[in-house]
Amino acid sequence: MKYAYEFQVLSNIPTVFTIHNERYQGAFSWSRQYLLPQFDSWKSGLLEWNNVINPLASAVRCVNKVTTVSPNYMNELMYDSMGLEQLFRTESWKSVGILNGIDNEIWNPATDPMIGVPL
Repeated sequence: MKYAYEFQVLSNIPTVFTIHNERYQGAFSWSRQYLLPQFDSWKSGLLEWNNVINPLASAVRCVNKVTTVSPNYMNELMYDSMGLEQLFRTESWKSVGILNGIDNEIWNPATDPMIGVPL
């Protein structure tokens, strides 16, 4: 959003990118650059990883915050992420793993006083 001309109006909005599975990076050849919105060509390096356009790597570089589905998964990405290990180590300052799931004791419909009808 920061570097694509048609999305400049959104450039000041902070962004978060959540990774569920780093195996799906969406990489494609530069010959398909026409599929992307027009962008500032000086920033094309933000798109590239290993000589291809890599949307996952680009998102990690450009967003304000990177999250994963658990703290452990965030740590794993720094050591095993299909070639993006160095990127995750470099961008670790803006990355956090958020444990998915809920606390069944707190969010128990059987004991929730806000639910008017007993189960």
